[in-house]
Amino acid sequence: MTISILITLMIFVLQFYFDPSQLTKFNLFEITITSLLIVGFALMHFYNMLTEQKEYYFVTIGIIIYMLGATVLFLIGNLSQNLSNEIKYLSWTLNAFLVVVYYLIILLEWKMSLKKKKIIKTQVNTFSELE
Repeated sequence: MTISILITLMIFVLQFYFDPSQLTKFNLFEITITSLLIVGFALMHFYNMLTEQKEYYFVTIGIIIYMLGATVLFLIGNLSQNLSNEIKYLSWTLNAFLVVVYYLIILLEWKMSLKKKKIIKTQVNTFSELE
């Protein structure tokens, strides 16, 4: 992970050094690389959860779904500049839907973790009463 982040950072520094105007533009290369790195890291975390405790399970699923969808939408966003306003509105509506789904998944993870803490606290209290 660290090596891929450092390599990506070096690529971006070189890109901005040779073309400083990229700092003020909508940089599809940067968006694509960073989004795919995040998805890759989330998939690695997801794979590691197969044998370990399932911590942040739903958040990881949400990141994968949202980042893949948003990356595709941003990539086709530049292609849709010449299309009608309805098509542009549809792509931004789809992105807003993905954000809402992502937030709902985070809410689900939060509810599940609170439920686990409540169960553990109840079990600890029950065990303390037995002693």
